[in-house]
Amino acid sequence: MRRLLRQYEPVPISEDVRIAAVEALLEHIRHDHNMPGAQPPPPEAMEAVPRVYPPFESFHLSRDGTLWVRRILGDGVVGFDLFDSEGRYLGQPEVPAGLANMSVQVITGDRMYVIDSDELGIDYVVRLEILRGP
Repeated sequence: MRRLLRQYEPVPISEDVRIAAVEALLEHIRHDHNMPGAQPPPPEAMEAVPRVYPPFESFHLSRDGTLWVRRILGDGVVGFDLFDSEGRYLGQPEVPAGLANMSVQVITGDRMYVIDSDELGIDYVVRLEILRGP
């Protein structure tokens, strides 16, 4: 077992995003749970909605042993903290803007395979090339 430590600067969630999350949940309850009369929560319920993003969203171990820690960098922008197989922090690689809506499936030494959806909701596999510096 290896323990990784990294300083974390909390990333605030905007009030608009917090409200949109509550509205999306309410819409989900109305339609998916067949409760059309569901009412918005009282204003004090908004206090239960987080004000900062969590330190990480998910972890992905690549086949070469690097650990990709997916996190929200702000305003819905997704990024990664990258650690080598010994747990040393390598940095934050540049990623495509659309990655926020993609689901990472496999990471090899030089490729990332993700699932993306088009405007019709059809899923497809996208292969992203990983370019490493010298």
